[in-house]
Amino acid sequence: MKKKLAFALAVVFVLSMAVPAFASDMTLNTTYKMDGTIDLEKQVGHLCNTGAQMNQTISGEGEMEKTMNTTQIAGRVTVDDSQDFVTAEDAVENLSVTSSIRLCAPAKHELSAEERTYLDEFHQDHIPADAWQTTWADTMVPDALRGYWNLGWDSWEGVDLRDQLMDAAPTATWRAAIAATPDGQLEDLIATHYNAAPWLEQFLVYTTWDYTALTTQTWAAYVEAEPGEMGTLTQDFEAAYGWYDEQPVTETFGGRPDQWGFVGDPDYGWAIATGDDYVGNYFNIDQLAYVSDGEVRRFIDISSPFSHAFVHEDMSVVGMAEIEDVFAMDNIEPGEEAVPDWWDLF
Repeated sequence: MKKKLAFALAVVFVLSMAVPAFASDMTLNTTYKMDGTIDLEKQVGHLCNTGAQMNQTISGEGEMEKTMNTTQIAGRVTVDDSQDFVTAEDAVENLSVTSSIRLCAPAKHELSAEERTYLDEFHQDHIPADAWQTTWADTMVPDALRGYWNLGWDSWEGVDLRDQLMDAAPTATWRAAIAATPDGQLEDLIATHYNAAPWLEQFLVYTTWDYTALTTQTWAAYVEAEPGEMGTLTQDFEAAYGWYDEQPVTETFGGRPDQWGFVGDPDYGWAIATGDDYVGNYFNIDQLAYVSDGEVRRFIDISSPFSHAFVHEDMSVVGMAEIEDVFAMDNIEPGEEAVPDWWDLF
């Protein structure tokens, strides 16, 4: 028995020594035993710095046993949290637990387009109603992934008209004419030559894209027990979101090993590339919410632009409730080096 115990302690020691070798981290393990008037505010994680952020409030009168174990690294947070409690028979304020998790992982977005012109007076007088310039975003970015970036031109405000005309001009003759036109007369130049220069139509008409998030990327729960009644809220979850890189890690593009990005794919047009140290883009949670008599509320509002998945729930139960969830959203898997093999620990 002593040998087994010694070996177990040795394994624990090796594991604790091995953790810092993989990444800088923060670990906090806490056990609470409380009886009386309880007032607790807690935050774990810092949204996109750790992939998610958990905010928790516990208040009221009664008895509670609670454990919370957390680990955080850049882009990822893991939380194992449970509380079992009983509201005092003579409580003035019922004992309750509120827990909210916000994800950094972006939501699925709705996309809308609007035709715009640089010169409003050209819209009716010069530009045909069916004129349209398609942006790169419309032709190249898959519907599932729109919403991360507005690739269309948002606005012409602050854009130097002369530079834009020079970039769009198709010939050296046009560039010379633009360069020779004094400030304040460029719009007159456009008006004079618009009907005879089709390239000006392409220059003046463009499309802007508006992206609206479908969900708030929130998972929240609330449990309140009536006097003398029991309540439980258990949440074990892991969330990660590694940053996007316009130059993903590939032999061609280089990039950083802890980021992800898009690369061309001959079959699908686009594919996702990740570095070996990429922490992933996912959210997994097991949750149990129970009250023998009281109130349980749940708010779930999560979607994914990768799988097109969508889940929304806003509910409240007054009385007895027992609700168990097992949820997994796997958008992008971690890189090969982000999750070490177990034998690497020894």
